[in-house]
Amino acid sequence: MKKVISFVVVSLLCMTLFSAAASAAAPVIRVGSVSAQPGKSVDVTIALEGNPGLVSMGLEVSYDRNALTLTGVTDAGILGTANHNPVLTTYPYVLSWENDTATSDFTANGVIVTLTFAVASTASGSYPISVSYDGDAGILNYNLSPVSFGAINGVVNCSVATLNVIGISGTTMTWSTNLNGAGKTLTAIAAWYDANGRLLGTSTKPVTATGSIGNQTISVETNAAEYRLFLLDGNSSPVVKSWKSK
Repeated sequence: MKKVISFVVVSLLCMTLFSAAASAAAPVIRVGSVSAQPGKSVDVTIALEGNPGLVSMGLEVSYDRNALTLTGVTDAGILGTANHNPVLTTYPYVLSWENDTATSDFTANGVIVTLTFAVASTASGSYPISVSYDGDAGILNYNLSPVSFGAINGVVNCSVATLNVIGISGTTMTWSTNLNGAGKTLTAIAAWYDANGRLLGTSTKPVTATGSIGNQTISVETNAAEYRLFLLDGNSSPVVKSWKSK
């Protein structure tokens, strides 16, 4: 019986120590990493993890202005009063939360703000987005003591989306694209033509994806002189350059 009680006590002690260690996780400011297409817009989140409590915070956001243009700032409203710089072209861009009349610390974790960037049509590659703050007064708690956060910077990965038709076998066209389909309503349209360029027919098929779009199929007719494939969004606008067989 004593051994059983000892085992239970040790187990509870281990669980308590584990919980304490988890709750004492180092505070972190995390910038999201996303994929984007040249010429499009992209949202990048900034979030807190392990927040020990604060009443004011000022962050400077740095990024490659040749590839990215800040076009919008959406505060999540979880850190009280936001006083972000209204001039989006200011660089580095300054995010600010000030709560002079707060009666206690704000301890919320999660997304605190979302930044919207326009991606240059010539962008290609990876573009870091970093945050920094004044170590002495950049982040303060209710007692006006400095609060230390680590920073995990994010990146915007840009690549030109392409359509790739893997093959046409009988009445089936198999295709893929490196476009990220997450959150998008997409429709594939196949079309076929005779030797004079006259349209003979089309077929459409909705495309559902939570990430990259792997092999997909769509129906076509056989023995056409030319085939084309289009990928459109919910507004019937092309999201990638169309493919044609010749």
